Amino acid sequence: MKKRNILLLLCFVCFNYCTQTLRANPGDCTSYYFRRLTLSVTPVNDPEEIPTATDSILRLWLSPQVVNNQKPVSNTFYVWITSDELDSVVSQKRLLRTSAPSNHIEELYWQKLLGTIKYNELISNHLRSGDKQRIREAWPNYWSTLSESYPQSSQNQLVKVVLMDSALIIVFNPDNRKARWSVRDLDGNLISINAALQRKRHIAAVFFSGKNNDAWSNTNTVNSITPTYIKRKEYYRSFILCNEEMIKSWHHAVPGVQAQILNDLNYLLLLNAYLGEGSHQQGQGNKGINVRDSWVKPIDKMRVSQMFFATQRLAWQGGVPATQQSITNIINILRERWPNQSKPVERYPASH
Repeated sequence: MKKRNILLLLCFVCFNYCTQTLRANPGDCTSYYFRRLTLSVTPVNDPEEIPTATDSILRLWLSPQVVNNQKPVSNTFYVWITSDELDSVVSQKRLLRTSAPSNHIEELYWQKLLGTIKYNELISNHLRSGDKQRIREAWPNYWSTLSESYPQSSQNQLVKVVLMDSALIIVFNPDNRKARWSVRDLDGNLISINAALQRKRHIAAVFFSGKNNDAWSNTNTVNSITPTYIKRKEYYRSFILCNEEMIKSWHHAVPGVQAQILNDLNYLLLLNAYLGEGSHQQGQGNKGINVRDSWVKPIDKMRVSQMFFATQRLAWQGGVPATQQSITNIINILRERWPNQSKPVERYPASH
């Protein structure tokens, strides 16, 4: 254990030096020796793949950000919104809204939820009632959703949302008739539907996933002025926040969030250099199979590229690959948006 701690300490020292070079050019890393440092204490799942210090650092960083469909829980979420919408949220003192769906995932959620009316299920009835109709789509990883975006998107203001510790997450699988509903607490423990309904006020969010045969994709990720749309089949998953009273706090442009972005940029620069080696890259596979496999795979069985896929919320044929180009796109967008996070604000809805 002492040997591992010393080696990891040396690796982080080298990492901090390396990222200073990478900030100037994310495609270039002069510290190649650092990437090839091996740690004999790191488990090897693939006999042909020798783990490196970079593997260990990236795995430590990515592990808490992985979303596993078999235990989809988180107490922290992120939302990208427009400046105008942020002003509206602050003035109306409500983060969750009843307006028309703001994206295709929220639209899918309502479509699938309304499709369960015929079953007269108590949990569905509850989610369609009262303030539960106030929703907002969110994701536990703010930078991974940028792989679906483009620099000119007006949704460029980041909001971090933290749930109360007693929050419950509803798991909604609309395509699974035998196991359409389940409930988990934030520790990942299963809660019976009846027990959850007795604690209705603790229901904070819905995780839902499935297949959409009628999705439309903008293949032009360079700008929004000349979009090129194609119809595609996609596999999706996301969280829908549905209870303002279970939001412990939300934050925008405060020092802690700004520092987090800078810290994550360092790791993204390292990931960028790591994926610069062809053997570390991976495509989504036929119909996004590599991504979908990562959504249910144990973390200790994943390669770094699979852990990157496990942070994603969408999978489709020809989707975002685990390559240097994908990470460069994310880095460029974050660099553009970080200094433009305006009007610092934080609120504590659950305390009211």
